[in-house]
Amino acid sequence: MASCIPVSPTTASPAQPLWTGRARRWAAVLFVAACHSAAPAHADVLVGTWQLVHDVERPGYTDDFMDFESEAKAVLRSSRGVYARCTYEADAKGVSLQCPVKGTIKRLYLRWAEGRRSLVNPLGDVYQRATR
Repeated sequence: MASCIPVSPTTASPAQPLWTGRARRWAAVLFVAACHSAAPAHADVLVGTWQLVHDVERPGYTDDFMDFESEAKAVLRSSRGVYARCTYEADAKGVSLQCPVKGTIKRLYLRWAEGRRSLVNPLGDVYQRATR
């Protein structure tokens, strides 16, 4: 994996630059892409659709979904439509969502469970990766 630490100017000889022209531009693009994609592996496990499988207050209700994208964006929805577009951060303990709702930012934290096969909200509702 590429390091996101800048190279010291003393490592390149002024008489013979390490990169020139097109190669230099591609190297810069690849460097930025490598640094940007150095997201924690937790996000890789998260990307995709997660469905409610256990609702504490409404047993049997499963019409609630979270679609996580690799760009740290998530969509919260039901079969009737989208109710929030959020950003998220994933770490070893869980996922933190920040969702703009009616002019304010609502925060929600879901913890990993069952070896990262489930996400659990503070109420105890359980989400798992959708199989459809």
